[in-house]
Amino acid sequence: MNEDNVKPTMLGSIASQYYLSSYMTVSMFGSNIGSDTSLEIVLHILSAASEYNELPVRHNEAHFLQFELPISDNTSQT
Repeated sequence: MNEDNVKPTMLGSIASQYYLSSYMTVSMFGSNIGSDTSLEIVLHILSAASEYNELPVRHNEAHFLQFELPISDNTSQT
């Protein structure tokens, strides 16, 4: 094998660039996101990445976890 011919795959480059630690995340992106995937679906897929489980919640923002989204900001309907 010639070392000069080794090139990363597109998904490997994405995993490296964004520090994706799980091969399952990269696999999920590769199998579920295509050129015709809507923004809503892309955001849903991105939010399902296991890497988000590792992010700590700041102590003053923990109360936001109790709300269901979307939250309506309308206080009155006239």
